[in-house]
Amino acid sequence: MKKVLFIILIAFTSFNMQAQKNIEKEAPFSNQIIDVDLDFASSIEITTWDQPTIQVKAVIKTQDPKYTELFDIKFKDDNHTLFITSNSKDVFKAYQDDHDLPDIGVIYSQGLDHQFNYQLMVPKDVKLNISSITGDISSDYVNGEISVDLVSGNIQIEEFDGNLNLDTVNGRIELPGNDSSMVAKTVVGKIQTTPELAVVRKEKFIGQEISLKNENAQNSMRLNTVNGYIVIN
Repeated sequence: MKKVLFIILIAFTSFNMQAQKNIEKEAPFSNQIIDVDLDFASSIEITTWDQPTIQVKAVIKTQDPKYTELFDIKFKDDNHTLFITSNSKDVFKAYQDDHDLPDIGVIYSQGLDHQFNYQLMVPKDVKLNISSITGDISSDYVNGEISVDLVSGNIQIEEFDGNLNLDTVNGRIELPGNDSSMVAKTVVGKIQTTPELAVVRKEKFIGQEISLKNENAQNSMRLNTVNGYIVIN
């Protein structure tokens, strides 16, 4: 197991009855898979840079310093995969216990006023898996094999090189479609494309499905949503 180097910068401020904690952690990149699980995120911004490191910056806000202080991000390098996780469920569970909420196996994420905002810096040609229950995921540019699994939130990518696999239940997926082969599906949602993309639409009783095969394409994408909206520019 490789030794993971941590840089932790923590600061507390108080304004509008909120406590804020800033966290910064990083680890060396050696072509390992990056697996990121940040449940209950408010936002996740992916930045591609030229450094041989993986870095996460988090700005955490809650209504009470106790719960802000409990929050942490963990790095674990195991079997050529770097796992990055948060303990947000533990924070909500502490709030649930403190307020005598019934234990019915539900994490009361809405009971605690919070904002969990992340910035993830990764090198080019990365294999990156990201999952969250909530939050908006955005990037000006990503490069590599990128998979996103999101329950409720939007995904917006301005530019990419590589292969994308994006899944949501609710929310909007928006990205460019030039120089790409693609398959996009919805269960009850809609798909919007530009006239320049010669997509093939499959007739379905409910939902929509499109595809585009381009033998000369440098990129590919598979997009799936249950109840969301897909926009391919």
